[in-house]
Amino acid sequence: MTQNIETYNDIKIAVPADYESVFSHFYFAKNQSNETITKTLLPSYQAILIFNFGIPVLLNSKQETQ
Repeated sequence: MTQNIETYNDIKIAVPADYESVFSHFYFAKNQSNETITKTLLPSYQAILIFNFGIPVLLNSKQETQ
């Protein structure tokens, strides 16, 4: 966990035991500063496979990364 009370907080929250085979953690972030913070958060490959029921998945971020 990274914590700077005046600016930015991010926390990884453990998942219930029933979901550990699907998700590793939940992620919470709060930006309290005037500065813009950009982060790319992508699901795990396993989560993509579980929730993909159609054509192949291609993920693009705002920074045009895949």
